[in-house]
Amino acid sequence: MIETNPDQSSGPNGVRPDPDRINDVQKSMTCSLYAESMVSSIGAQLTMLPDIQDLAGMVEAQGECPCTCYYRLIAKGCLERLAAQDWHETVLSSYVRSLYLARHHDRLKRGHMMEAKRAAPATAKSALENWIQWLDNAEGYLQEAMVHSQKMIGSRSWARLSSKSNEKPL
Repeated sequence: MIETNPDQSSGPNGVRPDPDRINDVQKSMTCSLYAESMVSSIGAQLTMLPDIQDLAGMVEAQGECPCTCYYRLIAKGCLERLAAQDWHETVLSSYVRSLYLARHHDRLKRGHMMEAKRAAPATAKSALENWIQWLDNAEGYLQEAMVHSQKMIGSRSWARLSSKSNEKPL
């Protein structure tokens, strides 16, 4: 069962979110999605530049973009459902899993981006550093959303749901 805030009456499944907390989570997720859109846009641009398109790691970094976008969008959709009081256990589980999977694919993408940066000519390094900075933003806001989410649903429930995040991808 999901933990409840004792100062509030329980909603479906015993959960009644703190409106301030859900607003904080939504703000962080929106910022993470925006930054992810910039990562995707810059990456698409970089693959068209002759000095960059064939660098080691570029294809692999771009290959992670569909995953990071997909998992962030699932999390955002689940979050919208939570905000509408749809606190079904499977919505919460999908939400938490999507956050962890987005973070996992961000980390894979970062490794490939760093590989490309190391292989880049000096003239291309600043463009790659900008790309990586946007990934830093996307990851930072995602982590912020995770922290706010843990506070929103309670640490015990978060621990239980996050232990399920190692299961097969959505």
